[in-house]
Amino acid sequence: MNNGKEIASVQGEVLKKEKALIKVSYFLWTVVFLLALVTGTVGINNLLYIEQSVKLTAVVTDKYASQSSSGTGSSRTVSTSLKILYQFENPYKKDKIELVSELAPLVYGTVNKGDDIAIYYNETAKPKTRISQPLHFWMMFFISSLVFGAALLMATLVSRQSALTKERRRQLIYLVLVMFILPIVVNILSFTQQNNQLQAEREAEADWPRWPAFETAVPKPEWWDQVSIKYFDPMDYTSEEYSDYVKHNTDSDKYHRSFKVTYALMLKHQDDPYTLGGLLGRGTTRQYMSIYEFFLSQYMHQEWQGEYCSQPCNDATQMVEMAGVLMSMKLDENQIDSSLKLAIDIMQYKFSRANNRGKYYFLNSYRRLLEHLEGKEVAKLTLGVLVEESLQEAVEQGLTGQVRKWEKFWSSTQREIGIYSK
Repeated sequence: MNNGKEIASVQGEVLKKEKALIKVSYFLWTVVFLLALVTGTVGINNLLYIEQSVKLTAVVTDKYASQSSSGTGSSRTVSTSLKILYQFENPYKKDKIELVSELAPLVYGTVNKGDDIAIYYNETAKPKTRISQPLHFWMMFFISSLVFGAALLMATLVSRQSALTKERRRQLIYLVLVMFILPIVVNILSFTQQNNQLQAEREAEADWPRWPAFETAVPKPEWWDQVSIKYFDPMDYTSEEYSDYVKHNTDSDKYHRSFKVTYALMLKHQDDPYTLGGLLGRGTTRQYMSIYEFFLSQYMHQEWQGEYCSQPCNDATQMVEMAGVLMSMKLDENQIDSSLKLAIDIMQYKFSRANNRGKYYFLNSYRRLLEHLEGKEVAKLTLGVLVEESLQEAVEQGLTGQVRKWEKFWSSTQREIGIYSK
């Protein structure tokens, strides 16, 4: 009787151990599946990055070790980042020098200031540049492959010790292979689909309206043929399709895509400056500079009235704020003379008829220009009356937010001139 209980007890313990071993085995295989997915993803992403890049030679301008700490007391840890600073000429913008800092511990000890270094440049990727040295470029792939291999070996050994059948182990191996191949297939299909879509859009683009003056002043950027609009046809769409585009345009290409859509809609609505003005009010990234400049130059001496913009609803309301934004970006690039000319034209033709918000943004940029050229006192003497009148206008119109802005107008700080031209 006792022997029977002992045997049953031993069998129970063995069964528990087998179940525990099976659980551990399945856990390890789950880890292997995830690592296979990660490794496949890193590998195909690297290959596609190379495929979509141009290879350039950069010059090392510096290398440095930066330290950062985390935690407090005895648990405080200090980490060191080995970075390389390099510069190169943008392959698509003549005489534009790009300066990039990249974490590169495997390259750090092999280069010195003044050395040439090979890089990949991909305008539509994040990051746009990567050092092409193989050990550095493929480092994450090598690491994930090693971890993946170690996990696969461990899972295989443990599963052999467990009660998993040979057939089940074979199925798990097949599943690992699927998980490794899956991101490769998905990315290749996506890449192929994107290329097909770009080709279709290029063919449709041949039928877009032409506007020689605009197309000359605002040439298509170098990345144009690498980014698809994807969500709708800018020459023929419904409001629902446009809303769907706005909702889904959230990937890494969203700013390029927005610019491309704006460019297309500029061509479509070239005879309607009111619509164009409303369209340009949606984007303020630096790549819009040439479009803003063209629009302001093209319509500086024209006037129009609209129905659906803030009051007063006219050309001045649309153009004065735009001029303030453009002037700010010009000053960032040290374009002093053209900024001054723009300010004079706006004051002569548009300022008095603009809305309060537009006046604020324009005068804020104008103040920055005058302080750079003449000093703070001259800027205050020149713009003081306009600021006071605009403050009073905001009070009369009940624009509480604008009132607060005008009251702090002279105390707000200004960015350094030429911050992006160095």
